[in-house]
Amino acid sequence: MADAESPAKRVKLDFSEHLRILVGPSKQEFMVHKDVITRRSSFFQAAASQRWSGSGSGKVIELSDDDPAVFSAYLECLYTGVVHVDDQLCSDGFLALKLYMLADKLGDLKSMNCIIDSIIKWSDRHRELPDTPSATYVVANTMEISPLRRLMVDFHVQESAKDALDDVIAKSPLLCGAILKEFGRLKAGNLDLKVRKVFNQACNKRPKCYYHQHDEQCPPCASDSA
Repeated sequence: MADAESPAKRVKLDFSEHLRILVGPSKQEFMVHKDVITRRSSFFQAAASQRWSGSGSGKVIELSDDDPAVFSAYLECLYTGVVHVDDQLCSDGFLALKLYMLADKLGDLKSMNCIIDSIIKWSDRHRELPDTPSATYVVANTMEISPLRRLMVDFHVQESAKDALDDVIAKSPLLCGAILKEFGRLKAGNLDLKVRKVFNQACNKRPKCYYHQHDEQCPPCASDSA
């Protein structure tokens, strides 16, 4: 009965209007269906409203501080609902992390949830974690409540081998501090539990919505909303 659970899928989209989006210092151009992107992104919904200068199809919006490659990957997620977290996407400082942060900036919760699920699946499939510079970049550029930040810290607290933690200690005081803070929180809140019940909790075994964000437009996943 999937149709009854997802009425948003039956909403009729208008493909007649476009937004012209210029990304990066080079102002690489992307033409995007206005109705598609404004239904998902609170940023573009505001940018396309009457409060901003200009109106109509072909309206120009600039994202001068963003990477065209990351924005292109975002559009693929927007239109297909799929994130290809492959070797190419994981190169250049783990591009998938930057993709999540862009979706966060644009206020697209559905894409954020899709991206973070793909990062977890990629890590589980390859038995690999984001490296120290990549995780440090996330911690340095997100708030403590960010699900992506929590995931980076949980990866290191729950799944990192000793050599990976040694690398963090040697290279990143910022990430090391976040990890130690989480160790302290878990220890203080679980004094009556054995260590194995507190630690070694793989991120891919968490409840489906554990690293998600939801609102009225992006309700909790069906398996967690019963």
